[in-house]
Amino acid sequence: MNTFFKKFFWKNMTSDNTTTTTSDTTTPGSAGAQDAATSAGADAVDSAPAEGAAADAAAKGDEILRDNIRLRDLYARAIADFDNYRRRVVREKEELRKLAAQELIEDLIPVLDNLGIGLATAEKHPEAGPVADGFKMIAGQIKATLESHGLREISPLGEPFDPNVHESVSETPHETIPEHNVAVVLRTGYRLHDRLVRPASVVLSTGKN
Repeated sequence: MNTFFKKFFWKNMTSDNTTTTTSDTTTPGSAGAQDAATSAGADAVDSAPAEGAAADAAAKGDEILRDNIRLRDLYARAIADFDNYRRRVVREKEELRKLAAQELIEDLIPVLDNLGIGLATAEKHPEAGPVADGFKMIAGQIKATLESHGLREISPLGEPFDPNVHESVSETPHETIPEHNVAVVLRTGYRLHDRLVRPASVVLSTGKN
């Protein structure tokens, strides 16, 4: 009887030890695999935000570069527009200045004509010499002032006829001036800057008889 219980007890103890040993042997390996899988998953989770942040930074850099190029282009256009505006203002200001003086100068042209006629008449009278000299000086001052504002005389004696600035009123023979050249200037013409104010009235030569 005692022998039977000893054998049964020994068998059960051996079975328990085997199970325990097997369980103890397999558990550390399984735990290591689980730890490795867990670590790999954590690394994958950690790397995903980093890659997304790098992509966002690259996209933001491209956007900043495009904005920089666009702003540089806008700046260059603004500078060009301002330069054109400044030149236009200077040009318009100069044109206004010319136009403002134009009416006054045109009104003074008949005064110059009358001074010229008066001086020509005075030269025929020697006794009026001192007075004529005084008026010549005044006429010269007036002409110099008007020339400083862009007025130019057109007095084409002996020059070829130019229909753009000359007005022919008659013809006459002339011993020294060639045909179709100006033989006599009846009335002086005037040009204000590039604009013809009044053509010169002339008599053309027909050459020798």
